[in-house]
Amino acid sequence: MGLTCALAAPVYVELYAMLAEPERAEELAPRLGLIDRDASWLAEMADAYRRLWQYRLTLDNAEDVYEGLPSHHADLATWLISVLRGDAAEFSRVLRRRAREELRKASADGSLPDGPEGQPAIVAWTLGAVHGRYDRELPVVFAEDPPDLNVRMAYEGLVHHLIDLSERDEPWPEVVTTSVLWRCAGIAEGLAPQTNPNLASSLNQLMALISTYMPESMWRELAGSWEDFRKTRNALTHLTGRDGDPCFTDVGANNSGRDHLRIALVGATHFVANSIRTVLADPDSDLGRAGLASAIEDELSWLEGFVA
Repeated sequence: MGLTCALAAPVYVELYAMLAEPERAEELAPRLGLIDRDASWLAEMADAYRRLWQYRLTLDNAEDVYEGLPSHHADLATWLISVLRGDAAEFSRVLRRRAREELRKASADGSLPDGPEGQPAIVAWTLGAVHGRYDRELPVVFAEDPPDLNVRMAYEGLVHHLIDLSERDEPWPEVVTTSVLWRCAGIAEGLAPQTNPNLASSLNQLMALISTYMPESMWRELAGSWEDFRKTRNALTHLTGRDGDPCFTDVGANNSGRDHLRIALVGATHFVANSIRTVLADPDSDLGRAGLASAIEDELSWLEGFVA
């Protein structure tokens, strides 16, 4: 999609350290078995990335210190975490906080890099990086693309649109913001197509799929918002209200900034992430990750014995 998930070394230090904790390591045992590794490998990878980070800290150029690692590092990590369960949002918050604490230590004035390399995001157990300045958690460029080409292109356009929006002052022009709602609805219907066009059925199906990956409070907020979202989408599409639903003049002027778009964007991002996770979580195939793990180990091995 042009933009990549290139995260800085401390992100991987903290990610693998968190995965090496006993509960997560036990959960990952079958996944590690697919690539002929065991739980000890997680701590070894954390140490390998830590040596890389220590080396980076000796460099004079700040861009070299903070530079994001090539996207194949994210490809391996997102495959690994795709089988996890539970609250991915909390895991993501902890990972981002810990990684950014390490990045801040590298700066003489305590500032942080303003690019995506220091902004990891884990959504529905799919790894990504936050690009632009829309907000702290959106938009997410995932390590892997959605499997459906139409969804992939639609999501790519949405990401670029949000990056552009982040450079504009609010309130935004009506069509600039309502197009986000329309695109989010299209992504939902593309991910869960129905025999007869039915946004409500698509949303219900997708919400069932993501229910175990987010806090219950977040899930309930999303679930409770979709009826109004559906009516808004219909008003934007048909302009005139149908069966007592709102018409364009009721909703067009009300969608002019981040607050009005938040629920739709959170939902669409989770739906896309889950479509990626579903492919990656195949329990019978490593999808080539055994070879990738070996390649990354070789890539990091030259730093063995390095002491800052």
